Amino acid sequence: MIGCVAGTAGSAGLGFLTGTSVGTVTFPIVGTVSGGAFGAWSGAGLGMATFCGV
Repeated sequence: MIGCVAGTAGSAGLGFLTGTSVGTVTFPIVGTVSGGAFGAWSGAGLGMATFCGV
């Protein structure tokens, strides 16, 4: 259970950072916000699939 939570949170954080940096370069301000949100959401999904067996 702890690995599932930690893996999901870590993947969401990494996705947020990646999405924010790509969004900022592509389309400043709006891209930063939307890229960060999408990156966190997709990173959390990937983390759940990887660490929780969902």
